[in-house]
Amino acid sequence: MKKYLNEAPSSVNKSLYHNTDFRDGVVGKSTPSKDKINPSLLADVEKAAKAANVKVSVTTAVTGHKNSGRHPKGNAVDIAMVNGKGFGSKSEAKSNGIYDHINRFVDELVKMGYKKNSESGNDKAVLTFGFPGHDNHVHVSRNSDSGTSSSDETKDDDTKDNQDNTKDKIDNNLKTMTSDIKPKSDFKTPLFGDTSAEAEDSSNYGLVNKFIDMITHKENVEIKNNTLSEEIKRIKQLLKW
Repeated sequence: MKKYLNEAPSSVNKSLYHNTDFRDGVVGKSTPSKDKINPSLLADVEKAAKAANVKVSVTTAVTGHKNSGRHPKGNAVDIAMVNGKGFGSKSEAKSNGIYDHINRFVDELVKMGYKKNSESGNDKAVLTFGFPGHDNHVHVSRNSDSGTSSSDETKDDDTKDNQDNTKDKIDNNLKTMTSDIKPKSDFKTPLFGDTSAEAEDSSNYGLVNKFIDMITHKENVEIKNNTLSEEIKRIKQLLKW
């Protein structure tokens, strides 16, 4: 799992965000563009918005919010506009055509390890429709500022498992094929002279073709300790003629 150095809440660098903007004065005297906000939290908001193909507007972070919870420390943001449209309730979000967009954004956050509609005791949380007082905005919070989202970790684990499984398959295939190699004296037909089906079956001509097909298979597999190279050398030695 990747690790990042801890970063304290910092001033917003707008150039880093393409699917997230910061709108001052939308909610009272809030000025999120001037607040110091957890950069890891904003990175997650941006990533989720991009994945959901929406534009979200941070309307409150530190200023303009009551002095409680995660907001004062810069570890929470409120999003009261999506795709440039505000919403005061679920029905208004539907009438404004952004209800599904909001849910897609929330779903992407959930995939990244954010707990939906439950903040207490959770490092990462997203509060939305159905949570008291949050039918008119999406609240996103994250206490920590290091590490990666759970979706990235799962992807890394799945990739490693797939690579290990493919490596095992290749190793097993190599063992099976090399165990069937016959000494040169047992050949009844030339290795490359006769290309008939019978000749291919009775010599290593078919074996070589199968081996070539296998090693040129388009799968991204990392084989440690030069296993494949050693097998190639072994087969070349056995196929000397």
